[in-house]
Amino acid sequence: MLHGDYRSNRLLVPDETWFRGIRPYAYGDPVKYIDWRATAHLGHLAVREFFSTIERQALIILNAQVCEPYWLRTDKRSFESFVKEIVALTNFLQSLRFDVWFSTNSAVLGRKHPHYPVKLRQTGDIRSILAHAQPFVTCSLEALFETLLRLVDVQTKHIFLFSEWESDKQKSLIEQLTRKGLRIEIIDQKEVQNP
Repeated sequence: MLHGDYRSNRLLVPDETWFRGIRPYAYGDPVKYIDWRATAHLGHLAVREFFSTIERQALIILNAQVCEPYWLRTDKRSFESFVKEIVALTNFLQSLRFDVWFSTNSAVLGRKHPHYPVKLRQTGDIRSILAHAQPFVTCSLEALFETLLRLVDVQTKHIFLFSEWESDKQKSLIEQLTRKGLRIEIIDQKEVQNP
């Protein structure tokens, strides 16, 4: 943080005034956070969880669009490989205590607006959503970005875009968002095959 001309560092530490909840004990958790009443009630070690002083958030986007116009063609093979990578990335980010959001422009059975961002509360949430996802596109990537910019405060998020193809217009939109300070990492099929 900057205070005038001086730089002071602020660590990512739990703010013990903002209680988040109780969760099972994990190896490496500080002993001082063990909640003994909850442990006695549940029958296994439980720890108190707090919000961090700087909330870390990530937004994962799955782009199913592979041509222009978006509804003309699909690519099931790349879609399936992206699904596996998204599950692995979500588990990794949640293990680092990130709040993870997910959005896609593909069709998701049972969801009226699949492009609306969803907060993933548990590790199984992303598997449930992707199990119902189809490689059929419901809107273009730029329409998806416009929706996200209206509905989610993306200024504080890391954005992971899983995309096999972007039009020139979409590439310029991503470049504009990057210039505005958003951290957008594009993961394509080459990166998935050769990590």
